[in-house]
Amino acid sequence: GPVRDRIQELISQYEAQLADLRGQIGGAFSNSLIDTAHELDLTMDADGNVTVANDHPDKAQIDSLFAAHPMLRYGFARLASTASMIETGLDMFPPGLQNIGDPQQAVTDFGSLLSGQNAPSEFHLALGPDGIRTYFGTDPAADTGASTAA
Repeated sequence: GPVRDRIQELISQYEAQLADLRGQIGGAFSNSLIDTAHELDLTMDADGNVTVANDHPDKAQIDSLFAAHPMLRYGFARLASTASMIETGLDMFPPGLQNIGDPQQAVTDFGSLLSGQNAPSEFHLALGPDGIRTYFGTDPAADTGASTAA
């Protein structure tokens, strides 16, 4: 159906954006000699700046790198909002179809979901030696104690 197709489109878009951003971040980090051996957890603060959410040795340097490169910041914000739409769409599907004949209500439903736990501001991108992961809100790896496992 149209909703499922749209979600698939968003997922493809998200994967392309993630690959782009990962390349840009990788380039910027190697130019700035930032330590990539530690996992880095990126998120957006209340002002829309990309910031390091975890305890990373190069936190100040990384924060200022994003502040100095609007395209990196834009790439992150775009990724966060695409991820938010996918997460929201998947949460609503198929109940989201109930208001498909009432676009105004569908937009209202969607808007209220986007401002909750799936909001772009809750999006986290964690990059580390083991690869890349994303989540919304609280880090699931931290909750399970997985980060302390040897």
